[in-house]
Amino acid sequence: MMKFPTAFTEAPQCLQCCNAATTAAELKAALAVRREYVLPGMPMPYMEDVVRAFRVAQGAAVYIEIGTQDRGNIAWLAREKLARNATIIDIDYGVYSDSERRLATELKAQGFDYHLVRGDCLSDPVQEAVHSILNGRVADLIFCDSHYTYEHTISEFALYRPLVRSGGYLLFHDAQWPGRMDAKGEEAKKGKGYAILELDRFYPAWMVVGPDTPLHRPLPTSSWEGHWGTLAVFPC
Repeated sequence: MMKFPTAFTEAPQCLQCCNAATTAAELKAALAVRREYVLPGMPMPYMEDVVRAFRVAQGAAVYIEIGTQDRGNIAWLAREKLARNATIIDIDYGVYSDSERRLATELKAQGFDYHLVRGDCLSDPVQEAVHSILNGRVADLIFCDSHYTYEHTISEFALYRPLVRSGGYLLFHDAQWPGRMDAKGEEAKKGKGYAILELDRFYPAWMVVGPDTPLHRPLPTSSWEGHWGTLAVFPC
């Protein structure tokens, strides 16, 4: 494990709950829910870092998730973390009808205020829909798990950070991904990891890596491989 200078690991008190290693009980509970929702032919999600980062979601009353796909992460949070009757805004570009119906049925039965918003999270129609649902409120936590390019991440931060309350959190998944300059198409673009580094210059971020790596400030990656996963947590 890399050794970090002290200044890189002096996380604020509000994030100390994320510093402890993922426990077997936490991981088992999260994977049990995710397994119910995983899409056919898709691998189980890596949850060791997600479980640690989402300790800050405990009791959240207004939650927004962007890039929801199988809906398993929302289902897990609704069962384990969010306040009863919380408002949940689910934003996704794709259509996953079975997952959408299943989640909507589960959340309605549990008494949540659930809203599905379909479309590009950066578009005006989606922004208008989100603002209409919030109706002047702000979110306790927003999780961005949508696109992984530099430009998208900067834009997503600009649009959604103002929707988080003071004392809340904005989280990004795949927060170290640098892009692949030898690839074709979108993966050849500068990646989300560089956007997080740039944002950290003005908005301190803390990286949650794996099951037990200490929280630390963002660092450039040392290779092009193995940098999916990892969460950046921005206290707001």
